[in-house]
Amino acid sequence: MHRIESMQKPVNLGPGLSDFGDFCQCPMESRYSSSSFVVSRVFRSARDPDGNERPNDNGRRPRNAAVVHQPDNYSLTQRLTPFNAMHIKSGVAAVIGLAAVPALAVSPAICFELTLTLPGKVFLRNSGDYNTHNQYWSNRQDGLSPCCIVAPSSTNDVKKAMNAIRKWKAPFTVKSGGHVPFPSSNIEDGVTIDLVSLNQLQLSGDKSVISVGPGNRWRDVANHLLPHNLAAIGGRVGDIGVGGFVLGGGISWFSGRYGWACDNVRSFEVVLASGNVVTASATQHPALYKALRGGGGPNFGIVTRFDLETIPQGDIWYKESLYSPASTSDVVDQFCDTAVNGIAADVDAHPVMFAAYQPSLGGVITQVFRWHAVPPPTSATVPAVFQPFEAIPDLMNKNATLTVPAMLDVYPDPAGFRKGWWDTSIAADNPEVLKDVITNYGTWVAANFADKPEVVAVLLIQPVAHSTILQMQKYGGNSMNLSPSLATQIKINTYVTWADQALDTFVGNAATQLVSQTEQIAIAGEAFDGGFRYMNYAERTQDVYGRYGPGALAQLQAAASTYDPNQVLKKQWKGYFKV
Repeated sequence: MHRIESMQKPVNLGPGLSDFGDFCQCPMESRYSSSSFVVSRVFRSARDPDGNERPNDNGRRPRNAAVVHQPDNYSLTQRLTPFNAMHIKSGVAAVIGLAAVPALAVSPAICFELTLTLPGKVFLRNSGDYNTHNQYWSNRQDGLSPCCIVAPSSTNDVKKAMNAIRKWKAPFTVKSGGHVPFPSSNIEDGVTIDLVSLNQLQLSGDKSVISVGPGNRWRDVANHLLPHNLAAIGGRVGDIGVGGFVLGGGISWFSGRYGWACDNVRSFEVVLASGNVVTASATQHPALYKALRGGGGPNFGIVTRFDLETIPQGDIWYKESLYSPASTSDVVDQFCDTAVNGIAADVDAHPVMFAAYQPSLGGVITQVFRWHAVPPPTSATVPAVFQPFEAIPDLMNKNATLTVPAMLDVYPDPAGFRKGWWDTSIAADNPEVLKDVITNYGTWVAANFADKPEVVAVLLIQPVAHSTILQMQKYGGNSMNLSPSLATQIKINTYVTWADQALDTFVGNAATQLVSQTEQIAIAGEAFDGGFRYMNYAERTQDVYGRYGPGALAQLQAAASTYDPNQVLKKQWKGYFKV
C-alpha cells in the first residue's frame, strides 16, 4: 500500500479538461488499492442531502472521503484522446505514482466519463449551464449541488448515462420538471440527470395518442394539442413536468370521466438499470406497465417517452369563491355532497377546496374552485352540479371560460421558499368529520405557527371520486390497486411553505402531527378507509406504498426484482420512494 502525502497545489488536468478544476482545487490526502481509490477531504459539498450546512472544525469548506468502486481492468485514459490522456497521466497519475490512473473520487470519476461519453451535455459546478439546470420549485431541492448534471437529448444518451452510472456505482437522481418539495430530483454530490432536452411532442396519425418526452411541461403538451381541439389527462399547473406527475398518478381536471393521468398512458419507453430499452404496455412487459402507472419511476427505470391518450376537449369553465369562517359548515356540506353525488351525476365536474387559517378574518376561511370540462353557454352561467354553492354567501368570486393552456396559467405555483406536502385521505360521505378536521387544523396552526408568520400552512382538499376509482381499473388496473368498491375519498394535503432552513425539522414534526390527528378524527368518526396516500402529495417520511390497496406493495416489489434484479436503482437512485 502506497501513501500519498497531502498536496497543497491544485492538480492541473491539462487542456480540454480545465472545467474539472473545481473538483481539484483542494488539498488531497489519498491512498489507493487495486480496486478502490479513497480520496479524503476532497470533492465534498458543504451541505448534507437536505441542503443543511455541515459542521466544520477548521473553518474551511468541509470535505470527506469517498470510496469508489473501479470496474475491473478499467482505465480512464483508454476513453480519452491521446492528447488529453497524456495530460491526465501527467496531471494525476504521475503525481500519485501510478502507471495507470485508478478510480478517482466517485462523483468526479463518473463526471469524467460522462463528459467523454456525452460531450456538450454534462455541466460542472460553477458553470452557467450548470446553474441553469440546477433550478427547482422548492428551495429544499434548489440548495443542493450535484457533482455534475447530465442533460441527455435522446433515449440513447440516457442509456449511455445509465451504463456509466451503473459501472461506477455512482449515486444519482433524475429530474423531469423538478416539482417535488423534498430532495428527490436533485442530489448533493452524485449525478443529476436532467431530462429537459427530451422534449419531443408527436401526435399520432389518427390523433388518438401523443408521444411526449419527460422534459416537457404540461403547458407544452396543452399548446401542442390546442389546434386539434384535444387535450391529455395532465396537470393543472403549466410549469409542472410530465414525468413525475404521470408516474406518481396525476390528478386532472378530467379525472371524473377518465381517471388519473397514469390511467391514460398507452405505453412507456423505459431505460432499465441494465441499459436495455423496452416498451411497456398492456401487452408488452405488462407487470412493468402496471408498476409505472402510479408506482413511480425510481424502482423500475428511466422513462424516456410517454404515449398518452388524447381526449376531445375545447374550453374549460371555472369559478372560484372565497368564504368567511361563518360559512365553513355550509361550504363543507356542499363540497362533500358534490364529491359523492354531484360527480356521480356529472363526471365532468371537478371541485377543489382550500382551508387557510386567517386570524384577521376570524379563523379558518375556505376557498372553493370549480371546474367543468363542458362549458355552459356563458361564463356567468353556473353548471347545474355547482348551483348549490350559489346559495352560500361569499366574500369574493370570479369565473371565466378559458382554453386549456390559458387555464394552466390561472393559478401558477411559483418557485421559491422551502416547501412540504403531507398527505392522507378520509371518506367523503361524512361532512361532520371534515368539519372537525378543518377546526383542528385551525387550532394546530395557532399552536405551532402563531409566532412564525413567515410559515404558511394550508389544507388542500379534493375528492377522488368513485367514478375516478372505476377508471383506475382499466388496462389491467394501475399499481395503486384501489378496490372498485371503494367509496369516494377526500384527499387532505397539508401544504406548508417557509423560508428558514432551521425550521425544517420543526415544520416536518408539526405536519406529521397534524396528519396523525386528522386520521384519528376520521377513525373516531368512522370515516377512515385506510388513508390512501397519493405519491405526488406525500412527504418522503410517509409510507406511500403501504397505503395502497391490497397486494400493491408485493406486486411492485416483484416488478422491481424482475426489472432491476441487481438492485442498481434501489441502491443508487437516491431521494424518492422505494419499494
